[in-house]
Amino acid sequence: MKKSILLLTSIFCLSVLSNAYFEKNLTSDFTISSSNNLDQLKRRLLKNLVKDNLIESKNDFAKIELPKGKIIINGKELTGKLFQKYESILLSFEVKHGENRAVHICKRFIKDGEFFDDCFRGRASGTVTLKICDDDKNSDSLF
Repeated sequence: MKKSILLLTSIFCLSVLSNAYFEKNLTSDFTISSSNNLDQLKRRLLKNLVKDNLIESKNDFAKIELPKGKIIINGKELTGKLFQKYESILLSFEVKHGENRAVHICKRFIKDGEFFDDCFRGRASGTVTLKICDDDKNSDSLF
């Protein structure tokens, strides 16, 4: 059995199972919100990503990187009106910029948080396999 892998089917599972972990260890600003809120963000982002030709279809994967003052979608840095559009969408769902901050999204799931080489710290909705970071970001324990 592989250590530190958890199949999550909703944000409810993530927030219930890791409530103490988030309260104790979270260093960034995350909002534990309902899966409905994340699902709304997912639908809105996917619709706009397709409309703006940043992905071909809602079935495609998109990596939205959020370093301070930038939005990079699948390697393309947004500028001008596109930057303003996505900045507005993300802020309306309390998605913030920061070191290692990103949104990973496709039809099956959405993940918003800090992404490291070997783990994730944040919120998620959908069917997704995660390795949750612990205090050291490299441990083999879940919470």
